[in-house]
Amino acid sequence: MRRLRAAFWVLVPLLLSTEMPFLFGQAPSSRTTQGANPPANASANATNPLIGLLKSPFEKVRVRAARDLGKAQDLSAIPALAEALSDPSEKVRREVVLALAQMHQSETLDALIKASQDTNEEICVLAVQSLVGCYTGTVPSPGFSGFVKKNWQRAKEHFNPDTTRIDPGLSVEPKVVAALDATLKSTRSNRASREAAKGLGILVARAAVPDLIKAAHSSDETLSLEALNSLSKIEDRSAGAQLVDLLDSPDKDIKQQSCVAIGILRTRQAAPKLESILQNDTDPKSKEKALEGLAYLIELARTHAFLPKLYPYLQSPNAEVRKRLCTVLMFSGDQTSLDQLDRLSHDPDGDVAAQALRAKRALRERLEATGTTPATGTH
Repeated sequence: MRRLRAAFWVLVPLLLSTEMPFLFGQAPSSRTTQGANPPANASANATNPLIGLLKSPFEKVRVRAARDLGKAQDLSAIPALAEALSDPSEKVRREVVLALAQMHQSETLDALIKASQDTNEEICVLAVQSLVGCYTGTVPSPGFSGFVKKNWQRAKEHFNPDTTRIDPGLSVEPKVVAALDATLKSTRSNRASREAAKGLGILVARAAVPDLIKAAHSSDETLSLEALNSLSKIEDRSAGAQLVDLLDSPDKDIKQQSCVAIGILRTRQAAPKLESILQNDTDPKSKEKALEGLAYLIELARTHAFLPKLYPYLQSPNAEVRKRLCTVLMFSGDQTSLDQLDRLSHDPDGDVAAQALRAKRALRERLEATGTTPATGTH
């Protein structure tokens, strides 16, 4: 049986060629005769017979053809693949999107934008991922509809903000941003909206900031988290003031992600609220995230009464928090901070230890420059 199946795929291109078109319902009179004008896509078909298979009456043949064209990364097939996005079969359209995604060419953008409006949710999600992948070099996983689809509702419980962003200076086509923004605002698919929110952050789409702010206030908690993470990546400081209200969110995940986003956006008016969370919240992780947000607000640490409140968090189990606090003390610390930094210079995390040594050296130089004598016993 396996040999018969392999033989079938070898024979299919030949059966669809000009040798035996009548077997697939094509009238013999439609064959190109010598001297007649060939059809517009004749050269492409001659180059790769798989392109012709996209019009096969058999769904499995069209699916296989799209898949093989993607593996071959045959750029001459892009127009035919774009046309196949109108195929009545969702399986075919899905394979077409995956095929286009593997080519990473600007010529595929219009087709992928069209696919992002597909009525099938999975195809829409794959198209969004593929549009982003044109700039990041990634390709959506073909197995998306399996485990991920069944467990999407658990995503919020395990939300892990990623830091993926395109390289600075990389230009993104406005039509791509517009397509993702339209998907973000669409009510047809929550999954697609979430993926669009994530993609807009990866592409650093500043034009989408107003809609991402609205999405951050969505009743869909996962969409809100994705939007907050993307706003952190885009770093448009004008957004910060419009997120402060989320620090009062009853959802602790949204509150915590808002703490981080507001800190990254340097939202000074949020400092009192963040300090209140740090001092009074009963959730340890919320305290940690509030501290993380405050650690972008270095000027707050210059307040004499506030600085000692930071010291207990130098023992945070989160190495990134310890490292960021070293930076805060480098710019805002006083004599009492030197012993704290000396202890962290022996931190088991090498990055923390290195940052502590750097901060201690810079702080000593600053104190000496201002005529302040370092604390006794500090080396």
